[in-house]
Amino acid sequence: MPKHAHIRKYVQLPWLKGMDTCTDEGIMHLLGKGDFLLQADNIIYALDGSKVKREGFKYHDSAAITNTPEIKGGFDYWANLSNVKTQKIVVVDGQATSKMWFQSNSGGAWTELAKDGTATAPTAVTAASFEVFNDDLVIAVTDSNSSGRAPYKWNNQEVGNTYKPLGGSPPSLKYIRTHQGRLWGAGNPAMPDRLYFSGPGNHEEWNGAGDSGAIDIDPGDGDSSGITAIFPSFKGRLIVAKANKLYQVEGTTPDDYKITPISRGIGCVSHNSCVAVDLDDVYFLSERGFHSLTVTEKYGDFMGAYLSADIQETFNEWDKGQLQYCQGVWIPNLNSIMWAVSESGTRLDAFWLYDVRYKAWYRWNGVNPTALFRVNDYATTQKLAYFGNNVGRLSKIQNGLYHDYASTAITQTLKTPFLYPDKDPSAIKGLKKLGIWVKMDSSVILDVEVRQAGNNTTQTLQFSLASSGVAALDVDFVLGTSVLDQAAAPRMTPIQLPFDGYSTSVQFTFTQDGADEKCAIFGFWVEWEHAGDSQETVGY
Repeated sequence: MPKHAHIRKYVQLPWLKGMDTCTDEGIMHLLGKGDFLLQADNIIYALDGSKVKREGFKYHDSAAITNTPEIKGGFDYWANLSNVKTQKIVVVDGQATSKMWFQSNSGGAWTELAKDGTATAPTAVTAASFEVFNDDLVIAVTDSNSSGRAPYKWNNQEVGNTYKPLGGSPPSLKYIRTHQGRLWGAGNPAMPDRLYFSGPGNHEEWNGAGDSGAIDIDPGDGDSSGITAIFPSFKGRLIVAKANKLYQVEGTTPDDYKITPISRGIGCVSHNSCVAVDLDDVYFLSERGFHSLTVTEKYGDFMGAYLSADIQETFNEWDKGQLQYCQGVWIPNLNSIMWAVSESGTRLDAFWLYDVRYKAWYRWNGVNPTALFRVNDYATTQKLAYFGNNVGRLSKIQNGLYHDYASTAITQTLKTPFLYPDKDPSAIKGLKKLGIWVKMDSSVILDVEVRQAGNNTTQTLQFSLASSGVAALDVDFVLGTSVLDQAAAPRMTPIQLPFDGYSTSVQFTFTQDGADEKCAIFGFWVEWEHAGDSQETVGY
């Protein structure tokens, strides 16, 4: 007879954690991480904690930019025209002779922002940095010119649609930020450790004119690259990064500016990876991982405190040469930071997202995001991520539908570690049923692959409300027993299906890949019983 004859349940609810690609799948649960995931693809974390298939991508433009170049940077530019705030979306491409383009907030065709006769066009741009100062759009670029480029400006969206050199003869700059009413910049190849600042209230006053000037940040320190990033202004301080160091600039005037080291082990490799989350924190990318500024200031170079600690092994596999092109944005309605990264090592090819509420990593794939920036979206009035691609098109996330572009299906995938219902890695269990709490339409099918330890074969269960005994009101509804029909208004519903096996542990992979099919998974449970004493222990 079985050692225990009654059925037990292992319940995973709430189920709020994200990806862990560092801990072995066979011991993750035994280490208290059974609610983490090996894979969390193409989902979002809803306000109730459920894992919902992400909405699709759609093009914001009506056609590609002429010659279909890679878009290397973009910006949501607002200016005050005749006392009316006016929005333009501006991008820089990566052609051999790079061009700038803009379109209206409602999308449509691209218009070239031509250079005027006094400007020299950048060449083969690889990155761009933008700031708005006195209603002018200031653009700094990283391009193929070994001497660098001085910034450009689009003067208050003037109707001539031309960009000009920024006035005041500024130095060559790759990175710019506004801070305390000044424009700050760095990235001059001739002076890689120098941080420049304009006069107060005047972005066209440089080189000591007025109250402008420069500060050398720890010159001759043996750093391999000089200044690599300027963080968004944070609580009255300006944070400046080198490849392996962080510094803060404090003070309000050149006479009292003070430079203080924050870290001599962690730096930043990409200016555009620095993301301010409201007034709470700044997140950024180093050659070692992703980080929080507040945590770095508190713990320093301690790997366990890295934002990317749970996905560190995956991060370590990425091509380090592509990290400099990483770009990030904060998406408030997802409570998440989104970074465009390179998994393949040849180009940016995936989004990795971090939900700050649940401290959970997840991933969106199937993209070629050559530029990433945030836009106050005209259609939804939400702050959305827009991204350029390698063929001159501009897309945006969260299109309200559950397919990408015209009809491409989105594959939602969640993969658990091996789960030990009784937390005993040596005991054999009789596995009976899998149940899930799910919200989806009656036509949607959710596939679940079941893998048992020691068994090389897998079972696939197909969950749907239409085939799982869901009752229709006033037809076969039994009070206290039946579940209301979900077709009209989907709500969280428990469904269970039988599967049989004997094993120490079991792993589940949830997949929903139907086009235009939304699926929200809240949690799951496993029904099991102790096997008899005669059952032998099995391994992986």
